[in-house]
Amino acid sequence: MNTVHSKYETGQLLGSILFEFCCRLHWSSSLYDKKDDALLFMSRGGLRLKFLYELFLKVNGLKAAVYCQPLWISRFAALKMIFEENPELVVSCLVREFSYTSCERLALALLPEQLYPDKMDLLSSLPEKLAEAPVDRTNVFNLYYDSCSYSRTLRKHFAEQHELGHDYLNREFAAFENLHVVDTGWFGSILGALQTGCRNWNWDALYFGRWNYRAEAPWYFADVIGLFIDAEGFSAPGLNNILLEYHHLLEGVLEPRLPSVEYFTADGKNNAVTDDWPERVAGTEKEEIWQGIKDYFQSRHSLELSAVLKESTCSLNLLKRLIRYPHPAEVNCLLVPDRSADFGKNESIAVISPTVPGCRNYWRTVNRSLWGAGTIAASGKYFIRSRQFIWQILRKCGKIKSAV
Repeated sequence: MNTVHSKYETGQLLGSILFEFCCRLHWSSSLYDKKDDALLFMSRGGLRLKFLYELFLKVNGLKAAVYCQPLWISRFAALKMIFEENPELVVSCLVREFSYTSCERLALALLPEQLYPDKMDLLSSLPEKLAEAPVDRTNVFNLYYDSCSYSRTLRKHFAEQHELGHDYLNREFAAFENLHVVDTGWFGSILGALQTGCRNWNWDALYFGRWNYRAEAPWYFADVIGLFIDAEGFSAPGLNNILLEYHHLLEGVLEPRLPSVEYFTADGKNNAVTDDWPERVAGTEKEEIWQGIKDYFQSRHSLELSAVLKESTCSLNLLKRLIRYPHPAEVNCLLVPDRSADFGKNESIAVISPTVPGCRNYWRTVNRSLWGAGTIAASGKYFIRSRQFIWQILRKCGKIKSAV
């Protein structure tokens, strides 16, 4: 049975898939206007896609069809800078991200500690009833417009981010009319923020994958193009869509060790730009999966379509088995670090969760983990393949929805 024996070999598999993505990106961008259009590779995952795309061009002796540049932004930073233009969109996104907690926890996340070392004192000014209230539309607006010291500071912070964020975009991209955001995926909610809050440009997105896992389609979703994956629903059929069952494999590898953008600064930068950011994007040999991807690109010097498709299809077929039915010895070969919750949260979500005794608790743990089949294999229980098969049946029938 085909398998992988190291993270490096997993990287080689992903390398063939990402090579096909770069082919598709190059063909798509060749249709754009060199003067009016630009590809903006969004931090953080887009920075490594840019690295791979430039490597793809280099090894094949090609030039980019249009201007390519990093876009230092995140959903969190974008929402802060467009509150003035579209408060309803901002509030709805915050409710979606924080609906499980209290307004005090939301308030803690909204102000960055680096800019507001007195944040805890500001939090103490919140009315007790508001601090304990659940995060919903009404309470978020109340939090923003309250008369307490915290809310006044929050409004000032958002106003500053509006000015600094728009200054950054105008300074970097004023020469262009059409901006195409490149990232891993999936839903494109940042595109809605940019389209409604930054109207000097026409925005769309070229993602590795477009995935309507929420079973809803807001206006901006039509402007997202999934170059490798385009899927509807939580259990999407199709070989390419196997990556959706453990999309954190792709995202974890493509995110360099950089913080998420939380705010822009007066010097025209942001909190994520460090002096060594290019080196962090390039990565080191210790990042074995990433190294395997890079080495695959270095060894690939052909754009013959049939060969590209054949190699990526073979990789997907093997990954299909590895993602759905990994053996215990294979789990580490596909394992990525726990995933950051972002949005100002100091939290992370486990890719593999330790299982606990009891049938109900066992399946709850599998359901909470980011890679259910991997958690089953890592548990070391008997009948691993049978449990993974049951897990797949439950997912296909829509009986469960594992963590996204």
